[in-house]
Amino acid sequence: QTDPILLCTDLNAGPAQVRASAMRASGLRMSKPLLYRDGSFPMNTQAPKIMRVQLDDIWSYGNISPVAWSMIHLAGSDHQAVIADFVIHDN
Repeated sequence: QTDPILLCTDLNAGPAQVRASAMRASGLRMSKPLLYRDGSFPMNTQAPKIMRVQLDDIWSYGNISPVAWSMIHLAGSDHQAVIADFVIHDN
């Protein structure tokens, strides 16, 4: 069994685009909840939260699962920062 891996990244591609598909094909999983109605980009906009694009996430691999997920404003960036809690499962 492989040790758990976390990959925190801005793919500059939405979940349905090629880069995200390649990540999923390699076994990585997105941590963002399916029904979270806010995207991480652009942060400084008047657009409704549901219209923002999800470009940032924490991907995981192995015996690790997200148990909490949110975003915060990050000074000096046009993206929101992703904050997530994970639990490592014993085998």
